[in-house]
Amino acid sequence: MQECPNKDKTITIGLRQTLKAYNSNKLKWIFLDSSTVSPSAVGQVMGLMATNGTKETKFYVIPDLSTTISKSLNLPKVSAIGFGADCVEYLKEVVEQPSTSSSSPFILPQLEVPKGKTKLSKKQKKKMNAGKKK
Repeated sequence: MQECPNKDKTITIGLRQTLKAYNSNKLKWIFLDSSTVSPSAVGQVMGLMATNGTKETKFYVIPDLSTTISKSLNLPKVSAIGFGADCVEYLKEVVEQPSTSSSSPFILPQLEVPKGKTKLSKKQKKKMNAGKKK
């Protein structure tokens, strides 16, 4: 990967700094570690932020982001990384390239309709017998 031509790009590391920059409309992309969005409250907040139509920010959830990047940055944990609009054009060619590592095409899973219980419960049998007696 080549050196970034301008060192004054907006890049945030960590959830708190990323959220601050997001609220001030400085970010175009947010990468979140998959373990960050696993608590339901955090996941719902991130989901609401991602679906908010007024922002131009794209959200990506990446498995093992923290373990991959924290070693390189010599940090204990990296929950989120944000990239500003001034960084997007530079990174677009690298990030949004189609993956060539997949050896098999996506296969749609077969859906099965649940059959439910085949035996009648005691309550249902009682109702049926009561209906026949009348």
